[in-house]
Amino acid sequence: MSMIVKARAEKEIYKNEDFRIISFSPLQTYDELELTEYFNFSCKGKDIPYITIGKSYDIEIEKNDDGRKASYRVLSCPSLDSIDLKNLSRNEAIEILMDCTSSSRIANNILDVYPNFIELIMTEGKESIDTKLIKGVGEGYLNAYSRELLTKYKYYHILKKYGMYKIDVPDCKKLIEVYRTEDKIEKAIKETPYFVLIEVLKRNFEFADKMIFEYRKDLVKSFQRCESLIAFVLKKNELEGSSKLSGTELYNYVVNKYNVPYFIPMLKDVAEKSEIIYYDEKTTDLAIMSTYVAECQIANFVKEKLKNSHKLDIDWSKYKKVGNFEMTDMQLKELELFCNSNITILSGVSGSGKTSSVKALVKLMEDNHLSYCLLAPTGSASLKIANQTNRKNNVSTIHRKVLREKEIFSDVIIVDEMSMVGIDVFVMLINAISNENCRIVLVGDPSQIPSISLGSIFSDMIRSKLIPQVMLTKVFRYNTNGGSFVGENIRQGKPFLDNKVVKRETNIYTIYNNYKFIQCEDNNLFDNVLKEYNKLTKKYRLEDIIILSPFNIGECGTRALNQAIECKYNPSIKNEATMSYKIKDDEVVFKIGSRVVNIKNNYKALTLDTWDMIDKSNGVLGEEDVPLTELFNGEIGTVKNINEKRIVCQFDERLIVFTKANIKNLLLARAISIHRAQGGEWKAVINIISPTHERMLSKNLLYVSDTRGKEYHCDIGDRNTLERALLVDSVENRRTWLEELLINE
Repeated sequence: MSMIVKARAEKEIYKNEDFRIISFSPLQTYDELELTEYFNFSCKGKDIPYITIGKSYDIEIEKNDDGRKASYRVLSCPSLDSIDLKNLSRNEAIEILMDCTSSSRIANNILDVYPNFIELIMTEGKESIDTKLIKGVGEGYLNAYSRELLTKYKYYHILKKYGMYKIDVPDCKKLIEVYRTEDKIEKAIKETPYFVLIEVLKRNFEFADKMIFEYRKDLVKSFQRCESLIAFVLKKNELEGSSKLSGTELYNYVVNKYNVPYFIPMLKDVAEKSEIIYYDEKTTDLAIMSTYVAECQIANFVKEKLKNSHKLDIDWSKYKKVGNFEMTDMQLKELELFCNSNITILSGVSGSGKTSSVKALVKLMEDNHLSYCLLAPTGSASLKIANQTNRKNNVSTIHRKVLREKEIFSDVIIVDEMSMVGIDVFVMLINAISNENCRIVLVGDPSQIPSISLGSIFSDMIRSKLIPQVMLTKVFRYNTNGGSFVGENIRQGKPFLDNKVVKRETNIYTIYNNYKFIQCEDNNLFDNVLKEYNKLTKKYRLEDIIILSPFNIGECGTRALNQAIECKYNPSIKNEATMSYKIKDDEVVFKIGSRVVNIKNNYKALTLDTWDMIDKSNGVLGEEDVPLTELFNGEIGTVKNINEKRIVCQFDERLIVFTKANIKNLLLARAISIHRAQGGEWKAVINIISPTHERMLSKNLLYVSDTRGKEYHCDIGDRNTLERALLVDSVENRRTWLEELLINE
């Protein structure tokens, strides 16, 4: 049961991103209002951003069912409803602006130039304001004032009207961006609520369906609900990496898992008529329309490149010897193909000399004044290619290159670790290419695990045989290097520990002095890993050693290993500043000197300079008002400074700030998952092979882990588990459209 009370917002007890807990003091006596021993009550949620601390409101509240004393949620704020923003007096406008600017001088400066400033922001947006005309107000502060006004007033009405759908402030912003006016928002939510909640606001189907089902019984057997269910199943399929789903699989899911038999007669008709679903009537395969279109775009890009290929008048044969290295005929073949075609593939197994071919190609391009860029999908992969070619200024991640430069004019683009590139990233790249004669070289190892993201682009391109390609299969140093020997045998799925080159002493197998397998029981695995790590620290810097594990959790997961290594090699100092967070029962603690990995793409990362700008603005500026940078999944850095508000990490030359709101995007990184290691390279690697990890293991995963060590590799665990994993191939499981799109005219 709700009630309306007049109360003053006294204190913000807690804030995490958009979620707030605010303490209120009632300004009158209410018999039904429950209070704490301090004569106040609290309200919490993501739907109270318009509340300003220190101000009084009439608020409609309802008791929370969280079991806490004097805990309420705000249903509406009638005192805001009474404000007529179109007919404000000067004093009323100043009072409202004071909440945003904290300065009567700035408020008066704004109203002197724009007496209807508040109405303009509400109806036409900040673009209608020229900051050059207002003394003391720049673009950054205009952004902040505009955001506060929209949050407190315009977004409030949307939150109140559609609260039943759990709309929050970011949702309001997105709705305004897409539909512009409140009338159009209302029309869209009324007519197509599934599309609005799922496609625009990115809600999970099951969440949106539960909300809509409660308030819109008329849509239970509707076209849009059936369409959204099909799209939901297809998106679940995409999470496994496949872009294609058979009609039979869809039917089975709808019948057996979702229990909506009344949709069965509708499935084909809805799939054919839907604008968000692609349906192939001949094969009955389906896909998300945008995904299918993306694969079509990739196929068309490749075909156009091949169609418009032109030869370069360059004597590629003179690059057979680069420095002290003489290339094989197969390695040199890539240079010939490059000179003859606008798109080529250089594929090869680990240790087969792909890097030497790329180095020769770089020399050829520089000698012939061809501009080029070397791109990779992750930070660690781009760092590796930069070190291998000694061309740091020409190297970047794909994301950073595209986002910073918007357009790529280079004569040549070389994409390394192409097997890690998903559909979305490759489409982003080709959309940025503005030089129609640009030559593309795709370099990678098809034996590695597929990209974490959607698709199987590199393997599809190779299997199509449409693109001129070189496959390097000869492994150099196979008979002299343990890493090369083991990597190649794992790639082929062949057990190797009984080979005659292996030396065994009790439970330790060694190969050519730089590979070791330590057989041990699970209960001794953790101790053996730490013992081997300790040995390696006598020879290598900590930054040159990595521990790999398929899992983050468990006794031999990355979390437990990181904690043990931190305790020994970066021990706590009395009164030292730390920052931490909990993942279930584990606590992740960061100290100065901790090695960390970023685990989420962040296109709005705060540098230390921009953090200081916000911190010194007394709460006026926010992250939307200052210059930001990008930080990508997989980038590894070091903690440099910590205080009670934030942690500063160095990634390359950049100092990036994490707060308590986004610190969960960091993990400790002395031990990382094998998936995160793909594309990277360290001098010494320890890999864990435990029976408890067996459901995750495959020859592809082991191949990645056992080819990360530049100088030394050690597998520790169970031999039987290793050899069973060699029978599992994870590359061939994905179903995609690209191969047939490339083959078909």
